[in-house]
Amino acid sequence: MLRYSGHAILLMLGATFLFHSPFTQWWAGLHLPWYSVFIFWLLLIVLVALDNLSNTAGKDEEDNKRGD
Repeated sequence: MLRYSGHAILLMLGATFLFHSPFTQWWAGLHLPWYSVFIFWLLLIVLVALDNLSNTAGKDEEDNKRGD
C-alpha cells in the first residue's frame, strides 16, 4: 500500500497551487527572467528530496530500535 507523509501531501498541494492556479498568471505577469520557472521546479524537487530523506532517516532509526 502506498503511504504519503503529511509533508508530501502539503508539497503536492503547494505545487498544484503554484503551477495550476490563477496565481500562475500573476507570477508569469511579473516579467521575471526566463529561468524563474526552473527555480520554482528546483525548489520543489529539493523540498521533496528533503522530505524523502527525513522519512528515510526516521524509518532507519525505527528499524534499528526493533532490531530489523
